[in-house]
Amino acid sequence: VVGGDHHHHPSSTTAVQQRRSCKRLRKSVMQQVQSAHKLIKDNTEIAYFYVAELCSGNRGSGKSNALTPAKLCSILNEYGPHLRINEPVSSGGLFLVELCRAQRTTEHVVWKCCQQLIRHYGAAPSVNKSTHESSNGNCQLTALCVA
Repeated sequence: VVGGDHHHHPSSTTAVQQRRSCKRLRKSVMQQVQSAHKLIKDNTEIAYFYVAELCSGNRGSGKSNALTPAKLCSILNEYGPHLRINEPVSSGGLFLVELCRAQRTTEHVVWKCCQQLIRHYGAAPSVNKSTHESSNGNCQLTALCVA
């Protein structure tokens, strides 16, 4: 273009860049969903591991490794926001059950942590473990009853 203003529109530049990306490295929509699902499952497993470590009371000595609502929220926020709180992890545990089984802490702290999990992270106290297991199981207890 002679004598005229020739300047690129930003959206046309990104369209050109998208066309030039390597097709071999592109993921289909199905692959993107599968990757996102795997990431959520992995993050849930990691978060559960750290919550279980806090609840066991065995890590180190002193109160620095004790369960507190702030530490619970810190773990869940670090690996969230999309965690499968109401689904059993690979070991079969549920977050609410793990909190209720916490050792070396007070009932008040356990209560506060359960409140946080239910109110702010969508944990359902009525979820029962048997709905995620084989249908021939005759136990229909909820997460809080199991604890």
